[in-house]
Amino acid sequence: MSLARHKRFLGIDLGGANIKAALMNGDKKVIKTIHLYTPFWKNLDVVNSSLKKIRDDFGETEYQFITMTGELSDVFKNRKEGVLKLTKILTGVFTTPKLRILLHNMQFISPRKLKGNFSSIASTNWLATSTFVSKKMKNGIFLDFGSTTTDVIPIKNSKVIAIGKNDHERLFHNELLYTGFTRTPLMSLSQKIVFRKRKIPLMAESFANTGDIYRILNLLPKELDIQETADGKEKTFTASCRRLARMVGLDKENADVSEWKKLAENFYKIQERLIYKSCMKIVKSFDPETEINIVTAGSGSKVLEKIIKNLILALGNKKTKHLPIRNFIFLKKNIRDYEVASCASAIAVVDLGLDLFKSQNIL
Repeated sequence: MSLARHKRFLGIDLGGANIKAALMNGDKKVIKTIHLYTPFWKNLDVVNSSLKKIRDDFGETEYQFITMTGELSDVFKNRKEGVLKLTKILTGVFTTPKLRILLHNMQFISPRKLKGNFSSIASTNWLATSTFVSKKMKNGIFLDFGSTTTDVIPIKNSKVIAIGKNDHERLFHNELLYTGFTRTPLMSLSQKIVFRKRKIPLMAESFANTGDIYRILNLLPKELDIQETADGKEKTFTASCRRLARMVGLDKENADVSEWKKLAENFYKIQERLIYKSCMKIVKSFDPETEINIVTAGSGSKVLEKIIKNLILALGNKKTKHLPIRNFIFLKKNIRDYEVASCASAIAVVDLGLDLFKSQNIL
């Protein structure tokens, strides 16, 4: 049954540091996206404020489809409390009875049916996006490089074949890498770093984060530079060099700009290697003659291009292709690449919701 173009449907990914939303019409065309920095751990009021902004900016919608990972925030004593409290905030903002929450089995439930489903609701955004991608290609990897984490998800015969089903198992199997584009403390990347041709032990302090290295390397667009800095100070090249210098026990004035750029590049190479190794493990599981697509998303997806080029070179497989997730999405022309990439999970959850409801003749 065809849906009228004027009808609007909302997808929301309720993350632990960011809330992303996408507005889609009945023809599955993405009309608008929004990405809001929402530091849950400070005060849950910020969640309420971000959701109200989305509601007011996007206007009335037929259904609201929700996926979440914010329940793991340490503002909650456990995931069950997180799911309950976040759902309470959601239903306070969206008073319509048509709010639906995604489960791990790709079904949606109303907030009234939360009981017994807490573990199936927790940490579903990676599954929403990878399932969306699996409907568009046969074999490959879905790679989502977000502000905080990286998802590395294998897809075979148009099915998500991730081994891990929860954060604990995904960490063990290297399908969830706790390394991200802007929020990762640099001290977590390595114990030592090469600086001035010597391996220097890093200070175990949150002096700088990955946002600093990408700011220094001019790889962090202003539109995506929405997280707080480690010291709460400016988001400038100079301030990032100052924070970076502290990681090796120096002040910015102790080295010139070229040396700080080189140090930033060395941190980037460490993070690149972490992601590369995880991808290579999956790629090697495919038959050498298999056509493989590597689909990228996330706020840091542009940074992944170098990693993917190295993967393709290492494999020597001419059938291996890189496809930005934008290639699979019907979009309004004025939506930019970084908006699509950073809000892919919100786009995916509303797309999955529409597909499911159409198949069940709910719409």
